[in-house]
Amino acid sequence: MGSASESIEERLKALHINYLQGLPAKFAVIDDQWRKLCESPKSHERLTELHRSTHTMAGSGATFGCPEVGSAARNIESNIRLLIESDQPLDEQKVNEIETLIDRLKEEIDAVTSRGWQEGESIETLVAEVPSESEHDEQGDDEGSRGLIYLLEQDEPLSKEIALQIVQFGHQIRCFKHPDALRSAVLEQVPQIVIADLSSFGSEQSGVDAIHQMQEHLSEPVPVIFVSEKSEMHARLESVRAGGAAFFTKPLDIAILIDRLDQIGREGGEEPFRILIVDDSVSQSKYYAMILQQHGMITKVVNNPIEVLEPIQELNPDLILIDMYMPECNGLELAKVIRQLNECVSLPIVFLSSETSVDKQLVAMSQGGDDFLTKPIKPNHLISAVTSRVQRYRTIRSMMLRDSLTGLYNHTTIKEQLKNALHRAERHDGVVSFAMIDIDNFKSVNDTYGHPVGDRVIKSLSRLLQQRMRRSDLVGRYGGEEFAVILPNTDKQTAVRVLDSVREVFAKIQHSSEQGEFNVTFSAGIASYPDFDNSTLLSEAADRALYEAKHAGRNQIVKG
Repeated sequence: MGSASESIEERLKALHINYLQGLPAKFAVIDDQWRKLCESPKSHERLTELHRSTHTMAGSGATFGCPEVGSAARNIESNIRLLIESDQPLDEQKVNEIETLIDRLKEEIDAVTSRGWQEGESIETLVAEVPSESEHDEQGDDEGSRGLIYLLEQDEPLSKEIALQIVQFGHQIRCFKHPDALRSAVLEQVPQIVIADLSSFGSEQSGVDAIHQMQEHLSEPVPVIFVSEKSEMHARLESVRAGGAAFFTKPLDIAILIDRLDQIGREGGEEPFRILIVDDSVSQSKYYAMILQQHGMITKVVNNPIEVLEPIQELNPDLILIDMYMPECNGLELAKVIRQLNECVSLPIVFLSSETSVDKQLVAMSQGGDDFLTKPIKPNHLISAVTSRVQRYRTIRSMMLRDSLTGLYNHTTIKEQLKNALHRAERHDGVVSFAMIDIDNFKSVNDTYGHPVGDRVIKSLSRLLQQRMRRSDLVGRYGGEEFAVILPNTDKQTAVRVLDSVREVFAKIQHSSEQGEFNVTFSAGIASYPDFDNSTLLSEAADRALYEAKHAGRNQIVKG
């Protein structure tokens, strides 16, 4: 077993041992709650406390490999729930029944704690079900080859031109003239993408065959973009069979080629899912967090539901997992509170509880929940349920928040993001810079080369901004040829330096059209918080600075 598998096994083992060690104390709480209920048999508060404690143990028992404990606790929980729902009195017969069940729970807890941790118990099954970190590493690109592109092109001037344009967008590129050199390089270090001109192989068919043979030596096929002088169906079909991700004919439009590179690069390269777990059980919440983390997700655990609002702001979760029964605030109430937040109206909320009543599950779904998962849940089931919900949410959210042409945040969203960034900076005594960018003489570009070419210019700048900005920076299309960039934790001088380097690179990019190639520049205005202490003043200051840059001759950046 590899070190990564050993790591998760050790972590699961530690959780299991901690759970066993904590069982006597948890039983003492249940026993004490039962004694107090017997003293005040009409107390709804006492009933609710006991129901919550036994409900939690019913779910955690099976989760941590103690199904007998879980079953014994569930029997008590079921009886208490009937008392709550039917409003029946706690008569002598019911007291005796529950006393017997509590004694049974004590016996099961004594049995598992005296037996202690048994090597291999339950954990092997869990480890087998959860993909290991090493398996994820093999599926992804290693650090050295992320963004690396191999280009096979015998035409040296064309090869240099393609390479020059591609590197402007943050890619690494290696150029090859001969197929054998390409094959050796791929087998030594697998790139993210291969661009292969079929004329470099002598014939179209021999080129496709060579790529196909190369793919057979790889554990996973590498995406290949084929370039050809022909456009027949047969050539395209053969390219697909050889792992072709795209097929371009000469003369090559490099802007469209780079578009396709970006699309391929984004596939499988999305940001980790962000999951908020709200459960008063420390052990169970840690367990589910570990399972999701092992699958590459970012998690945050909240054990007190009253404290959930700030973690929502900090994490900006893609999904919230909520337990049904918690002190101070139950899951149904919490879901309603979360739905009051504008940013959480469409956020997936999934209840994760040992509640088995279908009627109660349906009620939960009707009051803010998107799904209901019953504890104990197998790791693969949890991962699958979370993944499908988050993917659907991200797709819908992207359509709502992003510009259709560029994929950047739209006008409304980037303005909202600016408010959020200033709110965080205010809380942490930080700084934020805001830039307004406008493509110079863009009307002339549209009039001279046509709107489709103008759209490609807009996309090229959006792509460049995404490549050159940090992950924490936010880029939006403000409207038309205008863009906005939010740079958290960045002072004005640093922001000018960063945007000026982008400006210089953008001015060197050659854009293609039927009338020939041309270059475009942009101007920008930058302002910073706390110089301007709200989003309206900040954006107005950046806009004034942009206006100054335009009137000072364009192709420059002015500080506001």
